[in-house]
Amino acid sequence: MYIIIPHAIDYAEVQSSIPEDETPEWSAEATYAKDVSARVGYNIYTSLADSNKGNDPTKTFSGLSAKWKKSGVSNRGAIFDEFVHTQSVAPENTPLEVSVPWSRATGFAVLNISGAASMSVSIKNADAEVVGQKTYDLLDGVDNWYDYFTYRFSFLRDVVDMDLGGFMSGTLTVTLTGNRPAMGCLVVGDLEEPGATLYGCTAELINYSSIETNTFGVTEIVERVSAKRYDCELYLHPRRADAVFALFDDLRARPCVWIGDNRPTDQGGHAYLTAFGLYRKAALSAEGPNQCKYNMEITGLI
Repeated sequence: MYIIIPHAIDYAEVQSSIPEDETPEWSAEATYAKDVSARVGYNIYTSLADSNKGNDPTKTFSGLSAKWKKSGVSNRGAIFDEFVHTQSVAPENTPLEVSVPWSRATGFAVLNISGAASMSVSIKNADAEVVGQKTYDLLDGVDNWYDYFTYRFSFLRDVVDMDLGGFMSGTLTVTLTGNRPAMGCLVVGDLEEPGATLYGCTAELINYSSIETNTFGVTEIVERVSAKRYDCELYLHPRRADAVFALFDDLRARPCVWIGDNRPTDQGGHAYLTAFGLYRKAALSAEGPNQCKYNMEITGLI
């Protein structure tokens, strides 16, 4: 198992091929009427009152005296909100390119990819020199020509890389190419290896869709999002037990990328064991003088 502990990304430093939404940026000097929207970073807020002036939306969007409500995120900034299912979507037949700071990071993950057949990644140092680059073929599940011509194409939705950039500072650029590429989440951060995942993992999707059948037998289906969840066992040596125990305590309320496979996706690792979320259980068992096991339950965010 690996964990990518995210670095905070300053949205002001993000560069993207997607233009910013037409929603104007909030100004302390402007006066907003009720139902007028303004943008702060990638978040969009809607005014709840007339003559709304000088009320910072980030500080006045909740409570009985709220002046604003959070009404969504910009298309450009959806990659960086708290959800995985929201996506930044490029115009049709236009590559999606995003650049973010790479501050001595050791791993990255691109999650909830759609509409893309390939992905290229490059890292430049502070002198704008390319120090690492890689291209990923996102086509998945096609093993021969019969599959290619007869089966519905499937593409990787999640890509994790743990050996591209090295310990340096610079800029990471991710480019998706396809008919209408979209990206749900980009995480750059510090890589941890708490232990080795053993065989016997179980994975499932938590389906938040509503399926109700009335007394006349009519079924109403309301499609909603889903989230990943998986259980696994980790092996680690007892000398690592205290350090990993403390690491899990530090991460008890911090969403991270949990990579259940011992291999990254570009080396054959299974994406269904990759989830951006939290652990629900981390139970340590001392199996013997040279072996400890963790029973893990990982739940992804929507």
